[in-house]
Amino acid sequence: MKEDIRKIIESVQLGNLDVDEASQLIEALKTEPKSNNTADYLKKSLRIDIESASREDVHVKIPIKMVKTMLKLGSNLMDKIPASVNYSSEIDMNVVIHAIDNEIEGSIIEVESNNGDVISISIK
Repeated sequence: MKEDIRKIIESVQLGNLDVDEASQLIEALKTEPKSNNTADYLKKSLRIDIESASREDVHVKIPIKMVKTMLKLGSNLMDKIPASVNYSSEIDMNVVIHAIDNEIEGSIIEVESNNGDVISISIK
């Protein structure tokens, strides 16, 4: 866990993560035990939930195995979901990649836009 926290701090220093994102990752490291069984982890899903103040809510569930493949191919996942294109600049996919690489579960990112929309990314 110390190595993971060191990497998170380095990401903050490099400007890849802001303090809130780093705090969420460190908290997830503390509260969520790392799965010892990668096969079980790959059965989980990445959830992207957009609760809109002015439009229809959007809930997307993508298997972790597919997410890992997409990320390996260099695909920006947020750009592939039409309802999330407006928010992709606010989401640092490095946080999601780090969470998947370290088999972290639970809430990963939560962002609230100026118009009241809430974007939540979690692994369940």
